[in-house]
Amino acid sequence: MSQELVGEVLRARGLNSAHFPSGAGVVQIVKDTRPRLVVLDIMMPGIDGLTACRDIRATPAVRHVKIVILTAKHFVQDCEAAARYGA
Repeated sequence: MSQELVGEVLRARGLNSAHFPSGAGVVQIVKDTRPRLVVLDIMMPGIDGLTACRDIRATPAVRHVKIVILTAKHFVQDCEAAARYGA
């Protein structure tokens, strides 16, 4: 449900939006499409959002992509890890 809401907000702002139900392959998708913004969830199936963020930041061709991590988790460690990984 949250991905639908985020997509609606982005489209209302005139931006294109695509949703992928799994973290599997997200780094390759980012390499192939080179978006301006990636929104990740910490608890994605496949690979989690923190791992995806770290892998995107480790890829020179897409290191500049802005990354936002959303989560329903309320742990300070998760927020700190997201910032440390470049979100």
